[in-house]
Amino acid sequence: MKILVKPHVCLGQMWVDDREYAVWRDSLNFVHPNPNPQQAMNPYWDGKVNLFLDANKQMFPTGLFPHVMNFLTSRGVFPQVEYLAPIEKRLVKIDPNICDGITLREYQVKAIEAALAAGRGLITAPPRSGKTLMQAALAKTLGLPSVIFVEKQGLLDQHVENLRKWGLDPGIMQGSTRQTDKLHTVAMLQTVWQNLSKKEVSEWLTRIKVLQCDECHHGSSGETYYRTLLHCPAPWRFGYSGTPFSIMDVETNKFNEDSWRLVGAFGRPIYNVTTEKLRELGLMVGVDIIQIRRTEPDIREIDGNDWHKVYRAGVVECISRNSMVVSVAKKLVAKEYRPLVLVKMVEHGNTLFDMMQAEGLAPIFAKGGKTIRECTGSSSTWGSGSIGDAYQKIKAGHGNILIATQIADEGVDFPSVDSLILVVGGKGDQVTTQRIFRPLTSVQGKSKAIVIDFDDQTHGVLKKQSGMRRRLYKVLGFDPRVVSLNNALGEID
Repeated sequence: MKILVKPHVCLGQMWVDDREYAVWRDSLNFVHPNPNPQQAMNPYWDGKVNLFLDANKQMFPTGLFPHVMNFLTSRGVFPQVEYLAPIEKRLVKIDPNICDGITLREYQVKAIEAALAAGRGLITAPPRSGKTLMQAALAKTLGLPSVIFVEKQGLLDQHVENLRKWGLDPGIMQGSTRQTDKLHTVAMLQTVWQNLSKKEVSEWLTRIKVLQCDECHHGSSGETYYRTLLHCPAPWRFGYSGTPFSIMDVETNKFNEDSWRLVGAFGRPIYNVTTEKLRELGLMVGVDIIQIRRTEPDIREIDGNDWHKVYRAGVVECISRNSMVVSVAKKLVAKEYRPLVLVKMVEHGNTLFDMMQAEGLAPIFAKGGKTIRECTGSSSTWGSGSIGDAYQKIKAGHGNILIATQIADEGVDFPSVDSLILVVGGKGDQVTTQRIFRPLTSVQGKSKAIVIDFDDQTHGVLKKQSGMRRRLYKVLGFDPRVVSLNNALGEID
């Protein structure tokens, strides 16, 4: 058999016999460790995850090529390999001052050197470690047509502003704006996907030589993003995320489909910036992560497959849990902290706003859609404003606690926020990583931060997710503690 290796995809062909094809097919088929009920009930599903890109099982992402070769050769299949448009990896000395007005830190230089030596790969860098600066320096060092993919408008605006400040003049691809004539471009993944059929966009994409993706975990969670990344034939390919990558789940030692897709799009992990390094350099403050144990009310009779019902009963409409949130918020404000409260639903934010206001607090709620709610005496009013505007009002003393929906998950900086109440719950995933780093930015006058989470034991699904978040905190280098509400309040000083 023969494998054609392109920068973005590989193509298998000319199998000798059925056995050779069967080995080839099995190289990218994995038994699914935890299928959902709908998958498990499908009589036509073989119980496997298929990482091929086409129904004929001929094409797969180039990042998986080393795995495929190891699998084939270990089973006695030795294919011919033809490399189409191979890249020349570079071992060069990086100029720390390559970006105007700012000097790269040592770990940033090492990350870029690792990228140039590997040609492709995944870089783990926690929030506040300067991923955008690394991306700019890498693009400037290579001097080739490049794109930085982002997934949110706020991230695009920040990237464009910073790249211009550092001496690059990026084009923008977002909505109806399609600047395809610049050497470097910052692009919304959604815009590119929606316009792939347009000649202007498809031709621009084929000219790209350096692909970088910020917060690349989105590329693993959505088929749209994944396919967009694989439409770009750029030979230099790098993904950045704040969460360490694991091909196998550390806790269960089972196949991690999302990480395999990231490897397919970009390659294997090549560099990891640790939280210990950021603390050592004074870029991040220390943090106490506390999970408050909850055992009441018992809602285990709710069907675990009905997630929305479980979440409403156990989180959004749970009076005892919401009361705990308010108690913690009052103690934090009394100790002169500036808390950020993250919720999932607007309804939940409004409930907590009312409860906090009734307890004498002055919350400001940024619900998204550039709309914020503020206290006006014993009442409240809705007005126009972004989450950034709400944060500035808190800084100016017009409120003492900021409530926000998922618009605060990524792309927004709150340097003076020093405490977080993670009301939203959820899995221990990349979004959770973004959330808990919100209060950790080191600024003058801030010596430590507090993250308050909940260890929800009231339902099996909530209990499992609480455990997943706790495991994530440990993976990130933190030491979470599970305590009672009274103990948690006593530890806030």
